[in-house]
Amino acid sequence: MPARVADLIWKLTAPREVEESVSFRVAVWASVSASVLALAIQGVTSASLVAVSILLISIGSYVSWRRRRKRNIALKAAVAALSLVALASFLRQVGLQPYDLRVSLAELFLWVQILHSFDLPRRRDLIFSLVSSLIIISMAGSFSLSESFAWLLLLWLAAALPALYFSQQSRLGGLSNVPERAVLARPTLKRVASVTALLLFLVCGTGLAVGAVIPRPSINLMRSLPFSLRRAFNPLGGFQFTNPG
Repeated sequence: MPARVADLIWKLTAPREVEESVSFRVAVWASVSASVLALAIQGVTSASLVAVSILLISIGSYVSWRRRRKRNIALKAAVAALSLVALASFLRQVGLQPYDLRVSLAELFLWVQILHSFDLPRRRDLIFSLVSSLIIISMAGSFSLSESFAWLLLLWLAAALPALYFSQQSRLGGLSNVPERAVLARPTLKRVASVTALLLFLVCGTGLAVGAVIPRPSINLMRSLPFSLRRAFNPLGGFQFTNPG
């Protein structure tokens, strides 16, 4: 039985569909770093934590690139164990502060990004990191009270849109059944810049058009509800009304 389990693990950890595109990996790393940086600028997490997180994500991205064709059984086990620790920490924060989970959820996704960056052999793993960066930038946007967040969003889009382009190029290259067509022509910098500029124009134009017709109510940012569910309220205990007239 142990031999059969070991053989199953050996087969499951075999490298498959390894992503070789360096440009795709760099674009995903840039989008993740931009989303993590937005957390610090919006005051969701401390600047020191974000700096350490970006450093660890950079190291993890390099390690995953160098070891993309290896089984990495010990590394996968460590990532899974530490992910459970991060989940336990999140559940503990939920118990301590159940009113607003945005900060705790942002920290959970931050740790997931750090741990997941050490094991990104396939294209689907990189896409998972890209989607997680979208969730993180959305959480940072929920704390924004001014139009200055648009610059952070543009920074993220400038990295995420090329990542989508490189992902599609890699997918089409993998679908080709003709050997001489399997390797696509390398995209030029001018082509990538033009596609990115067009997509940015479309996204910004759509956002401005939607923002122009949606009313803007005057609201204030609330980081927690103005009451506590854990305190018993006794309206008859020690309350007095005094009429000085």
